[in-house]
Amino acid sequence: MNRMIRPLLALSLLLPALATAEPFAPTPTLPAGYGDQLYTAIVKQMKKDMPDASKVPAPLCPGCVAMQLGPGMEGALPAVQLLSPASKKEVVAFYSEKLKGWNKTEEHGFQWVFWKGGQSQLNSMMPTVPHVVVFDALAAGLDKKLFAKMKTQVVVYFPGEPGKAPPAPPEEEDEEE
Repeated sequence: MNRMIRPLLALSLLLPALATAEPFAPTPTLPAGYGDQLYTAIVKQMKKDMPDASKVPAPLCPGCVAMQLGPGMEGALPAVQLLSPASKKEVVAFYSEKLKGWNKTEEHGFQWVFWKGGQSQLNSMMPTVPHVVVFDALAAGLDKKLFAKMKTQVVVYFPGEPGKAPPAPPEEEDEEE
């Protein structure tokens, strides 16, 4: 009996370590031969740095794809910028349902903000509390090949190392002629 218990105990201790972390958000699928080398490097780095879903206090809205992962300003929380094919109204309804107990406000008539805590804790210039911002996707600057069907942008600020910049993309080696 003792011979059976030891391997089972060892296995029960190893299984949690073998479990893979679930990334918070998927990154864009880049088409073969995608020409933007800088964004290709950014997506590659995002895959490495994407926080585990269990570390982000807000759920991922279905259909969202990560567009950018940023460290935030010095002292500010890091954020994942997402794009959704759903309308702003649908995304706001999703977060209204999933973030019950969080505060919700419409700011300046164009964006919705969800956060926990008092109004004085929310500072959009220096985000120090987890929150979610929802607004129409800004067409300018979006790569039409990758994000043609995206209508809404979502920014999720999550607990992490404030103001820690992600590593710079690797520099390309010059080809010798």
